[in-house]
Amino acid sequence: MARWAGIHLGIVDISEQFARVAQMSHESRGSVDFFAFGNYFYTAGWNVAYGTERVRHNGSTPGYSASLRVYPHNDMAVVVLGNLAHGAVPFGAFITDVIEGDFGNVGMEFFTIVDIVLTIITVSGIIYIGLLIRLFIKLVKRLRGGDVIRCSFNAKNIKWLFDPIFNSVGLVAIYIGPPIVANLSFEFVVMYFPASFAFAIVATWIGVVYSLCAFFVKVFVNPMKEVKEA
Repeated sequence: MARWAGIHLGIVDISEQFARVAQMSHESRGSVDFFAFGNYFYTAGWNVAYGTERVRHNGSTPGYSASLRVYPHNDMAVVVLGNLAHGAVPFGAFITDVIEGDFGNVGMEFFTIVDIVLTIITVSGIIYIGLLIRLFIKLVKRLRGGDVIRCSFNAKNIKWLFDPIFNSVGLVAIYIGPPIVANLSFEFVVMYFPASFAFAIVATWIGVVYSLCAFFVKVFVNPMKEVKEA
């Protein structure tokens, strides 16, 4: 990686033809500028900062990540290799900001934000587990106390449908959201997204199970006195 960075800095002894191709790879090709985002445009595998000679490329595979940033104007390059998916990318960005003295741009990377959101969903699943256990304990006590199972669904009980519907929508969204929003297959998301994605799926399923059980208890389990009055 150091030799590769040196080639793009122009400080490694290679043939003139290859050196020229390496430098041309930093130039805008025009036709692929529609891949531009923020202050960067895309060309020949590189993200190049507008108005500067700074070029970069990030990559990741399950369990590993890498970030390469080249500064031809001052003969310097930064290579970060990590044995953690996406971990090298924000660290490479941090080093870039330190080098350039621009600490105002130091912020959370996309996958960090995704991981935080998915972790919150996972924590909610743990809470749902506690609520589910509590619900079953209360159900057993009510049935032992003489309550019976009998449908009493009416307009008043429609509100108990909101939670199952909400959790079911969340479950559907977590399965079909990535393909629709980012054109990513579900298999790709499971492989390349933070590990919290799998836990979030389990947590959402637990939320659906809890809300359906709660709906059943609220609508179908009635005190014996209510049954007699009916």
